[in-house]
Amino acid sequence: MDPSESNGAVYRTLLESTRAIPWKIDWTTLTFSYIGPQIQALLGWAPSTWVSVDDWASRMHPDDRERVVNFCVSQSQAGV
Repeated sequence: MDPSESNGAVYRTLLESTRAIPWKIDWTTLTFSYIGPQIQALLGWAPSTWVSVDDWASRMHPDDRERVVNFCVSQSQAGV
């Protein structure tokens, strides 16, 4: 086995064993390139149902949506 594959497998195992939902997004297209499988156990939605930022935003309460999306996107783009 290639050492980099081994490190990748270890990293993925650690990432997916947390009680958090790791994710990675392509900021150019605003689509998720990765959503941790634990999203199903924690929130009840299959990872495959989270394709874009719109999928995330549409699941928020309408009164909170604009403020939360703007804040989270700006913080993430700033690397915070």
